[in-house]
Amino acid sequence: MSSQLPDSQLPNVDLAGSQLPDDVLRALRARRKIDAIKLLREARGIGLKEAREAIESYLAGHPELGSRTPVTEGVSFTSVLIIGVFLVLLYGLYKLFIGPAA
Repeated sequence: MSSQLPDSQLPNVDLAGSQLPDDVLRALRARRKIDAIKLLREARGIGLKEAREAIESYLAGHPELGSRTPVTEGVSFTSVLIIGVFLVLLYGLYKLFIGPAA
């Protein structure tokens, strides 16, 4: 079992200009920043602060990796329209087959 030094006792390692491991880059491309930090810590044996700073520095030089584009920025009008039409059709079928309430 290996013991790790606290972050305050680890050397200050500048990784901004160095090549990041492939698994770290894959995590960054997948917009998984926390996973990238964890992977970098494991790969280089550095502290949390150093790994976070290295990842943020790398992302500053590669803004396309750092920008998180939401999958949807909200519910589109088309989605609401489709759901509305579907609900109206369901209500119509209900009334057609079940009939008015007694």
